[in-house]
Amino acid sequence: SWFMKKLLRIIVLGLLLSGSTYAENLAIINVKELTKLKTKQIIELINNKKLYGHYDKKVFKGSDFFEEYHADKKYITVIQSTKKKYTGKWKAKNDKLCYIFDKSDCIKIYINPKKTDTIYFVGKNSKVFAVANRWEDLK
Repeated sequence: SWFMKKLLRIIVLGLLLSGSTYAENLAIINVKELTKLKTKQIIELINNKKLYGHYDKKVFKGSDFFEEYHADKKYITVIQSTKKKYTGKWKAKNDKLCYIFDKSDCIKIYINPKKTDTIYFVGKNSKVFAVANRWEDLK
């Protein structure tokens, strides 16, 4: 019924919000206060992990949340809150995380040394465009 679908959406949204720092304004994060990860650290942090996070609304219009599956040091699946699903490959090199979908794009990965429960995704403009604040092992 219509009511049950609406209720289910509210419950799912509540669950998504409860596990995230959704209200965090990514535009005000100062990258200079964060620690940039090296290639080996990026691999150790995300390989065979499922990441949960959210985007800066100005970067990915219409898609707030994401799940990323980084498997076997090469395969990636991204599922956005819009239900869009992307599959491709990932590689850590030159202290960057590179995504290979239709085209390749590399970003920097940072953590806050005082609060290591958040991964910051930083683009070419040195601005944080996404954060992941929850992850779990794939295997």
